[in-house]
Amino acid sequence: MHQVRACLEDNFLPIFVRGEVANRSRPRSGHLYLTLRDGQSSLRVVVFASVVERSPLEFQNGDELHVWGRITAYPRSGDVQLVADRLEPAGAGAWREQKERLRKRFQAEGCFDPARKRPIPFLPRSIGVVTSPTGAAIRDVFSTLDRRFGGGLRIVVAPVKVNGLDAAPGIAEALRDLDRVGGCDVILLVRGGGSQEDLAAFDTEPVVRAVLHCTTPVVCGVGHETDVSLADLAADRRAPTPTGAAEVAIPVKRELEAVLRRAEGRLHAAALGRVRDLRQRLEHAARAHGLRVVRLRLGQARQRLADRAQRLEQASPHTLLARRREELTRAQDALERALRERLDRRPLDDAARHLARLHPGPRVQQARLDTEARAQRLEELLRRQLAERTRRLAGHTERLEGLSPLKVLARGYSLTTTEAGALVRRAADVQVGDALRVRLQEGELSAEVREVREG
Repeated sequence: MHQVRACLEDNFLPIFVRGEVANRSRPRSGHLYLTLRDGQSSLRVVVFASVVERSPLEFQNGDELHVWGRITAYPRSGDVQLVADRLEPAGAGAWREQKERLRKRFQAEGCFDPARKRPIPFLPRSIGVVTSPTGAAIRDVFSTLDRRFGGGLRIVVAPVKVNGLDAAPGIAEALRDLDRVGGCDVILLVRGGGSQEDLAAFDTEPVVRAVLHCTTPVVCGVGHETDVSLADLAADRRAPTPTGAAEVAIPVKRELEAVLRRAEGRLHAAALGRVRDLRQRLEHAARAHGLRVVRLRLGQARQRLADRAQRLEQASPHTLLARRREELTRAQDALERALRERLDRRPLDDAARHLARLHPGPRVQQARLDTEARAQRLEELLRRQLAERTRRLAGHTERLEGLSPLKVLARGYSLTTTEAGALVRRAADVQVGDALRVRLQEGELSAEVREVREG
C-alpha cells in the first residue's frame, strides 16, 4: 500500500476538483474530513488543521466547493483521498438545491403545518416499524420497547432497504401497507446514522407523500439528532434517533403503574372517608330520633293511609249515583202528587191537555241521562284522585322506610349500648367486664366485655 501511495504522489500533479460536500466532520484533532461528490462518483478529502486555520471557510453538507490539492492514499484503510491545500465556495450543491425546492413546495402546500399533525396514542396496543431488518435501528427499537414496557405489545415489522435513493419506493410501499392492513396504532419510520447518500431516500417525494397520506400517526427517527430529513418534517412527530422514536411511541410501564397505584390510594381513601361520613350521619340520626320515634312515625303514616282508603271507599261513585237517583225519584213523586191535586180541581179535558204539556217523562229522561253522565265523570275523577294519592302515599312510605335505621339493622349491623343506655362507638368507651346490650334487627343480646382492642 505504501508503494501505491508513492506511485500516486509521484505521478499526479496538484489537481483541482469541484463537487458537493457530504459527510463533513471535524474531530478534536482540528483536521477536517469530507466527501466531494457529483452525479457519478465521490472522493474523500482531508483538510489538515493548518490549512483550515488559513482558510476560515464556513460551509456545510450540500454546499459546493472548489478544492485544490494532492492525490494520495491512506495506507491503513486503503482509500484514495485528496489532501487539500486550498478551498473556495462554489455555491449550493445540486442535491441541496433539489431538497430545498422540495421543502419549499411541501411548505407551500401546508404539508409541514403543525395543525395537520395528529397526536400520538398514549398507550398503543400495536406498533408498526418500517426499517431494515438487519440494521442497528431495529435492535434499538426492540430493546427500548422492552425496557420501557416489557411484554404485551404487538410489533409489526415491515422490512425494507433504507440506504440510498433506490430505497425510496420500498419505504413508501411499506408505509402504505402498514397503514392499510397492519392494524397498527402508530408507525415508526426509523434508520440509524449514515452519510447523506445513505439518508437520501428520506428526502424524496414518494416517501414524504406516503408519510403525509398515512391515516395512522407516524413517528420518524432517521439518522442522528443533527440530521433533519423531509420525512421528519412531514411526520406527526420527529424523534432525534430510532431509540427516541421508540420512547415517543410508548410510555414507561413502571411510571404508569405508579400513577395507577397513587390513584387507587386516593380512591380508597375517598371511599373510606365517604363510609365514615355515612356512618356518622346514621349515628347522628339514631341519637336524634331514636328507633321508637321512627316506628311511631311509620305507624302514624300507616294509620293515615288506612283512614284515607276508608274515606275513599265510602265516597265511591256507586254510592253517589244511588243518592242522586233517590233524590230524583223523590222529586218525581212530588211532581206526580201535585199533578193529581190539580186534576181534581179542573175539568178532565183541561187537566188532560195540561197534563200532556206538563208530563215529566221527557224531562225525567233527560235528567236521568245528565245524572248518569255526571256520575261517570265523577267516578273517573275519583278514580284518578285515588290512584294519585295512593302513589304519593306509597312514595312517602318508601322514603320513610329508606330512612329507617331498621334498614341498617336488616343488613347485618347492630347497635351496642351500655347498661345505662349509652351508645358504644369506640373500643375505648368500655372496659373488661362491662355488661353490654346488642340490638339486632330482631331481638336483643346481653354481652360481657372480655377483651378490648383499640385501633
